[in-house]
Amino acid sequence: MKGELNNKNAIIKSLTKRLKFLESQRNDSQATLENTQQKFKELTQKVTDSSVHCQALEDNALIETTDHINEFTCKLKKLESALRAVKSEDFCLNREQKELKLTLKELMLQTNKLKDVLSEKMEENSKQHEEILHLKHENGCLKNELALAVEKAERKDELYQFAKSKQARIEKELSSLRQVQP
Repeated sequence: MKGELNNKNAIIKSLTKRLKFLESQRNDSQATLENTQQKFKELTQKVTDSSVHCQALEDNALIETTDHINEFTCKLKKLESALRAVKSEDFCLNREQKELKLTLKELMLQTNKLKDVLSEKMEENSKQHEEILHLKHENGCLKNELALAVEKAERKDELYQFAKSKQARIEKELSSLRQVQP
């Protein structure tokens, strides 16, 4: 009887030790889970912020560039129209020939300046487009990171649930052993 009691005490000690180990493991898992949830939250916020920033930049760049192109195209058409008018009048008006030539030269300079500005705006639009593509790529990377973080969190949660159920079984065994002990 004493040998059986010692044997049960040894089992209880072993199970108590195992229970403490599992509780420690569960606490570690809980801390890791909370840490992962915080990282998940931060990554989600980063993805949201990146998406909003990318969309705003894309919209602003598109609107601004379209407005500039329309404005300069309209000015260019007006100047080209004025240039044609000056050229046709140049043949008819000898007295104003010098003035018209100056006007023509001025209009050509303005036209070239506008073409240069238009070219700059197109180049600027191209750079903004590259930046948008870069931001979209970065956004895709962040979404992939988020998906991996979610998957990792789910795995840790499964491990946590497994450890929790194992602990519950050991506690149940320990409780039943304690009830059997006189």
